[in-house]
Amino acid sequence: MPDINSFTKTFPFDKTKAAGYLRQWEDLCKKDSGKLWGVSLYVPFVIIDEETRDIVVNQDGFGDKFPEELVAGTTAIKHKDQFWATANWNAVERYGDDGTERMEMFVHEAFHALQPSLFGGETDFGSNAHLNELEARVLFLVEMSALLTAIKSSGEARFIAARSALYARMKRREKYGSMAEAPAELMEGTANYTQYMVVNPNAYIPYLENEVEKTQGDGIARNFGYFSGAMYCYVLDVFGVNWKPGLTWDSDLGEILSAEIGVPTEPTCFFDEKYKNIMGIEIKLQEEKDRKIYTIINNFTTRPILRCSLESDRGGTNMFIQLPNFGEIRRGVLQCSGAFGRMFVNSFDELMKVLQSDGEFDFLEHKDGYCAVFAEGLQNDGKKVTGAYWTMELNEGYEIVADGNNYEVRKI
Repeated sequence: MPDINSFTKTFPFDKTKAAGYLRQWEDLCKKDSGKLWGVSLYVPFVIIDEETRDIVVNQDGFGDKFPEELVAGTTAIKHKDQFWATANWNAVERYGDDGTERMEMFVHEAFHALQPSLFGGETDFGSNAHLNELEARVLFLVEMSALLTAIKSSGEARFIAARSALYARMKRREKYGSMAEAPAELMEGTANYTQYMVVNPNAYIPYLENEVEKTQGDGIARNFGYFSGAMYCYVLDVFGVNWKPGLTWDSDLGEILSAEIGVPTEPTCFFDEKYKNIMGIEIKLQEEKDRKIYTIINNFTTRPILRCSLESDRGGTNMFIQLPNFGEIRRGVLQCSGAFGRMFVNSFDELMKVLQSDGEFDFLEHKDGYCAVFAEGLQNDGKKVTGAYWTMELNEGYEIVADGNNYEVRKI
């Protein structure tokens, strides 16, 4: 994992190192040689220094600089009718000496650039907000737990566990519809599958185990597809299904498995036991969540806050809390940047203190289109603004303006 302190840092762009990382990734593509997907994983790739817009590429296509109108993110983009994998240099360097996880990220984003040619063009799927509902969440967790059991079992036990997972999926779809589940699993699940199979296959099952262990309560809807899709990819391999040929964005990995092993019409004993246990856990978590939501909304309506544009890039942990009719909390955001400048946590030690205080560094994305953090003790010297645990560096043309008990970043 990246050093958590690194999320508050920027790294000088080293073109020699960047070119070396691209060669490492190219070597992985050559080693795979089309074995996993039947095609080369080698795609156009650009590494970008966000501050200077300087680039290192594996082929021509951008000139000397990355275009200002494009976001210097870590993703896949279409540029001049060609799909490119992109990596922000700060994101690349946050891995430090961990070359394995850096290469997992490279393969993941490169596969996103390959997906349009594999799955039939581009796609844009909608929300999976239904997974914030208690029943949907429980059925999803039963499904994932059962699939993990199938992976780690053999014979009849594997068959029963996998069919129980498909039953949970079927019941969730009957109540909520399929929503955007299938394309989300194809988009992110196949990318995760590819990064582990190509770079570090021995870490695949531990990754799935960890996700099943930690995925409960909040965050499922926002992160859906990453590990559930990866889970289905692995299970399909375990059952020996030839599932990759003919995939399109309309494909459903669960339906492919269903066609192979069938779905029970009645709940299995395995399903009933899993459902009962997980529902008990989630009910307690839901009660705790309801109390937490009340406290958070009360804090953001009574305490001083600093507001800035929602049109900003945010980096940090993926802990989300939905606030009905109010917005969304991202807990543990380490950095926020946009046209106004950059806001970041002062230090790892301070972050740990505020996280342990259960919400002092809550980062609100309000439904009215702004971000907010708590602003007690705000100190403003014009270009550098500090709070109890964060610092904001303002770009030219922006200022902090008092608005009653609150503060707002405004364009001059």
